[in-house]
Amino acid sequence: VDLNDISKSMDANQLISHGLIKALESEINVFNKSGIIKVEFSIEGDPQYLDAECDLVLLRIFQESCNNIFKHAKASLISLLLRYELNQLSMLISDNGIGFDLQKVMEQKEIRKRSGLQNIMARAKLINAQVDIRSSHGKGTTIEIVTPIKNNQHGTTDQSCRS
Repeated sequence: VDLNDISKSMDANQLISHGLIKALESEINVFNKSGIIKVEFSIEGDPQYLDAECDLVLLRIFQESCNNIFKHAKASLISLLLRYELNQLSMLISDNGIGFDLQKVMEQKEIRKRSGLQNIMARAKLINAQVDIRSSHGKGTTIEIVTPIKNNQHGTTDQSCRS
């Protein structure tokens, strides 16, 4: 299995029709069958259905994160957790790889050296999500994306993901 095939295995139409959880499960099945890396997936809380744009952005963030892990982390395991809470969804993507110095990477002059992380941050901004990246040498990396979920009963008009 080619890594490029993996990262492009799910198109937007499939995502829209099946939702975020099914799309992530499909991606994870491809990773696990490839034998390249093991991916564990868990869900906490009661899943809420988000709008298709939010689902697509979160899927792309997961794909970008995996791409970075494949290229740089030397990891054998990726853990994905979706934590549904009343007004937010947290997506945590962790690996057991070599880790890195986030500040040094973000200070790189060569844009290609930090483009994956910048893509993640730019995509998160599209859905008003917060990004927290934690990494240390020898201890792997965790990327946490916290997406506000708009509760329709309150009539809010912010640009968060709709439930």
